Amino acid sequence: MKTQIIILLIASVFLVNCQQAKSDSQIFTLNGINGDANEQSITAEVGKVIIIKIRANPTTGYQVFLANGLSDLESRGVVKALNVNQDGGCDEYKQDKRKAPMVGVPGYYYFKFSSKNVGEVPLIFESKRVWDPSDATALKINLTVVKGSKN
Repeated sequence: MKTQIIILLIASVFLVNCQQAKSDSQIFTLNGINGDANEQSITAEVGKVIIIKIRANPTTGYQVFLANGLSDLESRGVVKALNVNQDGGCDEYKQDKRKAPMVGVPGYYYFKFSSKNVGEVPLIFESKRVWDPSDATALKINLTVVKGSKN
């Protein structure tokens, strides 16, 4: 009986922490960068982790980069990049799950930002082949960070 109670307590703590982690972030899913809609606007709250999921398939040679650079982004003081390399590449890519392993399966890049202050900042993403930047397609996201209901 004691073991069952302990297991229930541990499970409830785990579930509460999972709910809290979900509420501390805002996820925006983009269906890729294809040139059709090259500008979008999104609004997020101060204090949240902003996750921008961008559909892509790096097996085609195209990768997604944050084109406007970390120094420009962080000098504005609105957001801080959490998983973006100095070259603008993203450290987190997850391929879609399949029952059997397959080559050429698309997935999502997960660009993560910490929202620091109220304000506006452009996020410019490019889909390009690193050996042929002339073939790049860009997407500009106008990110507005606002005070949340708890701030």
